[in-house]
Amino acid sequence: MRKLLLNLHLYATLVAGIFVVILGLTGSIIAFEAQLDRLFNPSLFDIAPQASAPLPLSTLAAAVQRRFPGSKVDGFVLAQHPDTAHVAFISGAAVFVNGYTGAILGTRRGTTLINRIHQIHTHLLAGKAGEAIMDAAGVVMLFLVVSGVILWWKYKKVSIKWNVSLFRAMFDLHNATGILSALFLLLLALTSIGIAFENPIARWTYKATGTKPIARSLPSTPREGATPIDPDEVLRIAKTAEPGATPLSIDYPEDKTDSYNVRMRFPEDRTPVGRSWVSIDQYSGKVLVAQNSRTAPLAVRASLMNRQIHTGDVFGTPSRIVMSASSLLAVLQAFSGVVMWWKRRK
Repeated sequence: MRKLLLNLHLYATLVAGIFVVILGLTGSIIAFEAQLDRLFNPSLFDIAPQASAPLPLSTLAAAVQRRFPGSKVDGFVLAQHPDTAHVAFISGAAVFVNGYTGAILGTRRGTTLINRIHQIHTHLLAGKAGEAIMDAAGVVMLFLVVSGVILWWKYKKVSIKWNVSLFRAMFDLHNATGILSALFLLLLALTSIGIAFENPIARWTYKATGTKPIARSLPSTPREGATPIDPDEVLRIAKTAEPGATPLSIDYPEDKTDSYNVRMRFPEDRTPVGRSWVSIDQYSGKVLVAQNSRTAPLAVRASLMNRQIHTGDVFGTPSRIVMSASSLLAVLQAFSGVVMWWKRRK
C-alpha cells in the first residue's frame, strides 16, 4: 500500500509539478502584490504627507480633466495612507494624483508586470482552460501534502545532512521542509479549492441558509433638471451608512440612471478590495443597497475568510510572510522530489 502511495505521489509531481511550481512562485510574489507595486513605482505612489486636509474629489477630478482635456473621470481609488496618492480612472488609464495639491504624478495604461503574475497564478494567461488547469493543480497539491505526510511518518525526518550523496541530501530536504510547511501548504491547497468552487459553494450556502446575494448596485431615479450630488457628499453618506468602515474606492455614474458605488472595508477585513459596498442614488443621495461584511449572508462571510487565509491577509504582514514562504517551500518540494526521481532513475 505504501509503495502504491509513493508511486502516486511521485507521478502526480512529475505530471503536475510544473503547475505546482508556477502556483508557488507566483503565489509567493502576489502575497505582497500591492507592496511590491509601490516599492517599484515610488514616483507614482509616494507623496509628502501634509497637515492640511486633502482636496475635495471634485477639485482633483477637475485637475485631471485640465491635464487631459476631453477626458471623463470614472472614479477614484482612494489613498489609505497620508503618504499615498489617489488614483483616478479615465478612458482605461490610471492617473496618480497628489491629494493635497492636485499635482499629476503620472499615468499608467494596460497590464503591469505584477498584474500579469497575478493572472498567471489564477489562469496562466489562458482564459478558462488555464483556470481549469490551475484549479486542478490546487487539487494535486492537496493530494501531495496529505500523501507526503503519510509517507513521512515512517522515517519522521526533520533534520538535513549535507555531507552525503545528492539523493540523500534531497531526501532529507524533501522530508524536513515538507513536514514543517505541511500545515500551511494544506491551508493553501484547501483554500485554493474553495476559491475554485466558490460559485457553486455560494449557491449551495445561499440555498441552505435561505438567503440571497445582495445586489452590487441599483439604478438611480432621474429627476427633471437635477444634477448629480458631489462625490465627497457621497463618501459622507457611505460612511454614515456603514459606520466604522473606510471607503476604498468610488465609481461615478456612467449615465443618467446609474448610481454612485462606494467600496468599503472594516478594520478586520484585510482583503485589498474590501467586501462591503454602498450604492447611492446620484440625485437624491439615497442609499439604494448596501452590503456590510459583518452582517452579510454566510456565503459572503465564508468566502471572505477563505480568501483572507489563502492570500495571507488574515493577520496582516506576519501571515503574508508565512504564506509567501510556504509557497516557496512548495517549489522546493517539487524540485527536490524531481531530483530524487532523476537520481534513482539513473
